[in-house]
Amino acid sequence: MNLIEDIVLFQLGKFTEINIYRWVDSLRIVDNGIRPCRKRNDIINIAKIISITNALHNILKSGRKIALRELYYLNGWLFKNQSQVVKIVQGFTELLKVPRRAIGLFPSPKGMIGGRVKFIYRDSEILDVDELGITGATITDIFETLSDDIIVKTDMKYLLIIEKASIFQYLMERKIFNRIPCVLVTGKGFPDITTRKLVSKLTTHLKMKTIFLGDFDPHGINIYLTYVRGSNNYESQMAACPNIYYLGVHFEDTHILPVETKLALTNNDKSALKVLIEDPIIKVGLYPLFWET
Repeated sequence: MNLIEDIVLFQLGKFTEINIYRWVDSLRIVDNGIRPCRKRNDIINIAKIISITNALHNILKSGRKIALRELYYLNGWLFKNQSQVVKIVQGFTELLKVPRRAIGLFPSPKGMIGGRVKFIYRDSEILDVDELGITGATITDIFETLSDDIIVKTDMKYLLIIEKASIFQYLMERKIFNRIPCVLVTGKGFPDITTRKLVSKLTTHLKMKTIFLGDFDPHGINIYLTYVRGSNNYESQMAACPNIYYLGVHFEDTHILPVETKLALTNNDKSALKVLIEDPIIKVGLYPLFWET
């Protein structure tokens, strides 16, 4: 039994930060029997992993799909916050080399798309984003299924990614796509994986020139880099879109701006800036500027 237990723990330790090596032969003999001598936090971490594994297994057996938030609520008594669930799920997707939808999960809608673009599916169902008006369409997991058998029609030349939802709404209300041939997308700050996958697939399928419009601060630059290369997890790297042009205020513009238009960096900004300074894309200036094309 100890050998089987150690094998299971080793597999858990391969994709978690739990130190499993001190668990080998970790049972001790006491007067009234054999008891484990593991730390309470380690046992709780194992319980968290097993509870998520069991929930996902039941979801897959039933053929259902649920949001990550619902998965958290199913096990809310065990987790302090949703980020702990996200960390375990990321471990599963990296270990199995599959996207989240393959294990029965879909993200809660966050991103928006607007402009003159149609999605025509195999069963002739048509989603005409333009018909939805100035609100645009919510980017749900249905957009993840874009493939060669789904026709995307648009007369637009550019895909404009907008950092802030308020700016997206401002441009939609003024129907900017009637003056500049562009499809608008926003991730409402840091984008979720579904929004990034849609951006990547539209750029690839339609050969559109993709442009990012955001704030010239550490937060805005980090959001830009998230679209360009994703984050460190496996699924995010599949949504990377390296050929995104940067549009907006640049360092070269700052010296001509009045002092009253500038904001002091917060402590969080300064911490993010220290990391950005060492980033190879920023350090070498590899990001393409739209006005240089």
